[in-house]
Amino acid sequence: MSYLNILMNTEPTEGTSIFKKQIQTIEVPITVKPSSDVEETSDKKSHTSSNKTFKNKNALREDKKPFKKSNSNGSKEDKDPNYWVAMNKGMDDLLTECKPSKEIDELIDSSLGQDPDWRGVKVNVNLTEDNIQINLEGRDYTFSKLRFMGNRNFQAKISDYYSKKYGNTFVKFFQRKSDLTSYTIHIMNGR
Repeated sequence: MSYLNILMNTEPTEGTSIFKKQIQTIEVPITVKPSSDVEETSDKKSHTSSNKTFKNKNALREDKKPFKKSNSNGSKEDKDPNYWVAMNKGMDDLLTECKPSKEIDELIDSSLGQDPDWRGVKVNVNLTEDNIQINLEGRDYTFSKLRFMGNRNFQAKISDYYSKKYGNTFVKFFQRKSDLTSYTIHIMNGR
């Protein structure tokens, strides 16, 4: 009998099978506990399952107790109410430094209306003296010009200033890689 015939045979006889069947029996000793111990363990299981707390595994599900951020300074009354006034005053002081000179002002006025392909003009703002110091009601406040220039809200203030003064303008801000203490404001035709 060939190997193919042996495989094709659906009911192999005991003498024609190429595989030997071995059955092993393993004896395992079983210990039985008294019935009173079984009842105590079942009571413990039911007691612990009722005291389990539910952990939120879904990050999108809202918690019943929202997270409350603790204030490092204490209550809200302890914060200085003049801080925002001083910060806005510091932003206004820096805004005056970001305004163009009279020569650049005349160039922008003449070029915006006449030349539609005007490439724009760049205004350099030197920030070597980084600190702005404001004295308000006997208290000194210090702000960084670099942080103001990197702030999107301050950049929006400058863009609003140029759009109100010159009309349809597009303003772009970038910091020089070679000199980190200066910003360049590029004023172009609006899009």
